[in-house]
Amino acid sequence: MDLCLASTAVQFPAVASIAQQAMEMTRGVSTSTLSPIESIPLPKENLALPAYRRGVQAAEFLRRRLNIKDIDVGGASRVFDILEIDTSTQSSNAQTYDDVIVTGAVVRNDSEMKIAMLQQKESKRRFAGARAIFSAWSSDSPNEIRLLTSAVTRDQQANRTFAAELTAPKALIRSRAKNNQLSMAGVFDLAAELQIGADVVKKAGSKQRNTGFRFLIRRLQACSVAR
Repeated sequence: MDLCLASTAVQFPAVASIAQQAMEMTRGVSTSTLSPIESIPLPKENLALPAYRRGVQAAEFLRRRLNIKDIDVGGASRVFDILEIDTSTQSSNAQTYDDVIVTGAVVRNDSEMKIAMLQQKESKRRFAGARAIFSAWSSDSPNEIRLLTSAVTRDQQANRTFAAELTAPKALIRSRAKNNQLSMAGVFDLAAELQIGADVVKKAGSKQRNTGFRFLIRRLQACSVAR
């Protein structure tokens, strides 16, 4: 279903091939673990609310349970270490481009998971790895395969916002801002510290209801266009 929603009829054969490749790659990657967090309940799904909220709440809740501060620059890396997720290496035989409809796959087998990350840049693999955490953690079954796609299903929206909050916490971005403003140089500097794309830093707070922080995001977008 995700592939149908994320691609056109013309794109579908190529996208399906990439999806198959991603699933096959999970067989050869190192095993990660859900053991440290599998007993932690996720925020319940509320269909009356936007899907992104569950993703953000899950990231915030996970950090609290793991005693990781939301202004810790190394917070995401600590989560990856705890769950034994290695984002340093691209999955073998993966494609050579980053912005695609399918960016990876995760296979959960009870407390173990195997994550295939297709992208070349480690910053993008970190985002995909964070998405995979949510996908495996929120799976309906302890044995499940999920793709990471650009589809706008509730699950995919939630795993993307989970990844954004985990890798680029809004509280950390706000702490670096002066008078609710952050220069483009500041955006790129923080992105480098977080080992994540600058686009993630710019978008990380776009759903927050705090007026000042939303102003910060608009200013960032305006600066980006101006340049």
